[in-house]
Amino acid sequence: MTLRVQIRRKAWRIALAGWLIGWFVNTVENTRLFLAGLETPITEHWLFPEAMRNPGVALGMFVLALGGGAGFGVADVRVLRGLAVGLVLCALGLLGHIASYNDASYAAAFWSALWLVWWARRIEDGNVGVERHAIALGQGIVGLCFLGGVIGKLTPDYWNGEAFYQLYVVQKPYFPFDWMRANWSDETLRACSGWFARGVIVSEGLLATLILWPPRWALVMTTSAFLGMIGLAGVQLLSVLAPLAGLVLAGRYLEGKSADGENAERGAGK
Repeated sequence: MTLRVQIRRKAWRIALAGWLIGWFVNTVENTRLFLAGLETPITEHWLFPEAMRNPGVALGMFVLALGGGAGFGVADVRVLRGLAVGLVLCALGLLGHIASYNDASYAAAFWSALWLVWWARRIEDGNVGVERHAIALGQGIVGLCFLGGVIGKLTPDYWNGEAFYQLYVVQKPYFPFDWMRANWSDETLRACSGWFARGVIVSEGLLATLILWPPRWALVMTTSAFLGMIGLAGVQLLSVLAPLAGLVLAGRYLEGKSADGENAERGAGK
């Protein structure tokens, strides 16, 4: 196995680690949701066939993704491709289930798993420039996900802070929102909500341009933005952010290590 292939496989596993962290970070909440559906049947809906209203199906697809962990110990790229396809199907299945269709976690997981499928097919590719395509595709996927977030927030209620005020300042029981409610007037809270909301829109707008950034700066920007988002929304947001962070980390690793692989192959050819 050449050094280049080893580097590519490790980048794949970095992205896989992010995917699995995002998928399972809210395991307690997700399993509680699916198990509750077994006790109280989910309502019928013409958009969802019977299987996609069965909580047992959702729970099964959620647990099935555990199989992706085999990717850390398997060397055969054909197996890695099969595992990645399985992760795509798990994410797609939960995107089509009535209990989880509206969860952005599975949208991020779906796009990230598609990158895993594509990269697994390129690990043994002899093209020396394929790393650049992997980096651009990964950053493009992250940008696409946040472009959707920006478009969804371009409403008067979000821009003026009303939506942020109702969703976070009023409801969230943790710091800084509990401290703000205890120490600030309602007028100040609403004013700050406007600044918070516009800051979120600007931050996600910058992330939407990630494909234009060098990998090292893309990593700096996503790390800063993701830490800020987790500070506002809680660790649960890792279900969305971790798969995307895995793509950026894999790209940064490829940028830093691909030159080593090229130099090693040139040296072996002499």
